[in-house]
Amino acid sequence: MNNLTSINTRQDSSLFRTVVVSMLVVAATSALAASPIIEPAMPITADKAQFASTLATAEAGDANAQVKLGNMHFNGVHTPVNYQEALHWYEKAAEQGNANAIFNIGVMHDKGFHVDQNLEEALKWYQKAAALDFPEAIYNLGIMYEYGQAVTKDYAKAQEYYLKAAQMGEPSSQFALGLVYDKGLGVERDPVLAYMWWDITGKGHMHAEHNRDSLAEEMTPEQISEAKRLAAKWRKQHADIEQLPPQVFPPGFQ
Repeated sequence: MNNLTSINTRQDSSLFRTVVVSMLVVAATSALAASPIIEPAMPITADKAQFASTLATAEAGDANAQVKLGNMHFNGVHTPVNYQEALHWYEKAAEQGNANAIFNIGVMHDKGFHVDQNLEEALKWYQKAAALDFPEAIYNLGIMYEYGQAVTKDYAKAQEYYLKAAQMGEPSSQFALGLVYDKGLGVERDPVLAYMWWDITGKGHMHAEHNRDSLAEEMTPEQISEAKRLAAKWRKQHADIEQLPPQVFPPGFQ
């Protein structure tokens, strides 16, 4: 297969800032995070009861409930969409040092939800969440350095952030590392390492398996075998790390 054609058919979803709304849409995944907000359909009365229960717990000062309530307002779960209220509850939780809330505030500044889009402000909030080891924030910092958003473009710095988040089980960062090695962004192009990272990502990113299999068409059997060996070695070395779930996005975001 023509090498250039193969590369061009692979998906670069990092262009979509794939993680920036992840914690607003799905269950938060760290110890500081709130419960899942995507829930089975329930009667309206049950919806009202669920919202009222979360509101009461949030008003009592529980940071996780405050994040969950913010998520409900952001996504219109059990209540109409209200970005102002979402931001209000994220700020309440952020005051208590909740990394999930701090990250979400960064997202709102990043994408301009209720506030004017401000990448410099988003950067500050992502840095705060990253300092608390929130993997999605670390990934977003990598994106900002890769594309030079509110910072000077720096592939080495981007790779540093991607690697840190990838080692925490964050799938978008693992996918991004595959792109780094596939495209040779600040490093020598290495299809073996690209394959390795996409194999590690697996179903954690919608394009990882497609990219891995597409890349395999231009690799030798020996290269594929080595990539699989490295992926297996990485999994064994990181067996104590829980792989975070795939990202879910609101309709029309991508």
